[in-house]
Amino acid sequence: MYVQTDVIDAYMQERKIPDKNAWFYQYTNGCHIVFDNRQEVCQALLSECKRYDAFPLWNSTLAHALHIDACDDIILYPVIGTQPSFDCRIVHHHQKTYLLVDLLHIADHTKTLKQMCYVLHHLCHQNLFKEKLYAMYPKPNTFHEQLSLRFFVEGIALYLSWNENHGAYVFQSKQYDTKKERAFVLLFQAYEVKETSLQNMILQGLKHSDLWSRFPDIAGMFYLDDLYQEQGDKGIRLYFEQGIDQLFQRIFD
Repeated sequence: MYVQTDVIDAYMQERKIPDKNAWFYQYTNGCHIVFDNRQEVCQALLSECKRYDAFPLWNSTLAHALHIDACDDIILYPVIGTQPSFDCRIVHHHQKTYLLVDLLHIADHTKTLKQMCYVLHHLCHQNLFKEKLYAMYPKPNTFHEQLSLRFFVEGIALYLSWNENHGAYVFQSKQYDTKKERAFVLLFQAYEVKETSLQNMILQGLKHSDLWSRFPDIAGMFYLDDLYQEQGDKGIRLYFEQGIDQLFQRIFD
């Protein structure tokens, strides 16, 4: 993966802010004035970005087994000056694929550099895995197809990007019991919905929900962890190979 650094280099070396007409702002709801000077933080996060020539940094063995570890066609582009709601997103521009990352907004998530690096890697891995996974499947048409694909893709991406070693996850601890139960209850309830208007409302609501309210994603992540606890990586590989065909029937029946 190539890392394009011209925007961050100009900011760190000359305190230069991108022009308001910079091409990437069309994908971030416009530009936002940068008042602070955090070159040292940007330098540290940029150093982490440069490690992505060896993507994935997290869960690389499992990602390789699932064939979602090749991102040579994606350009990682650290920027600044995007709207406050933006942090990290894949965009397609002039037949190229970019992973835009606003380093100052990554830093805004937390106070310590270690936690900033975690947020950076979590968001980058999640977006990159999603890009590779969604490309493997045609665009779904029906509500159940969309729900299934989301459970599958978002669940895998979230699971692999949760932290650097899935073998050390603690999703089986009591602190996650309520979140796990709620996610699967809502998933089953959504699966049973027949009204088109309500189905559309569910899908639209997921686009604007916070992490723990995105029940297909959360349920998909917990489902993978259950598979790992029972069968190890072999169970996850088999699940991946089976794909989304009859997915919910396999889960709920």
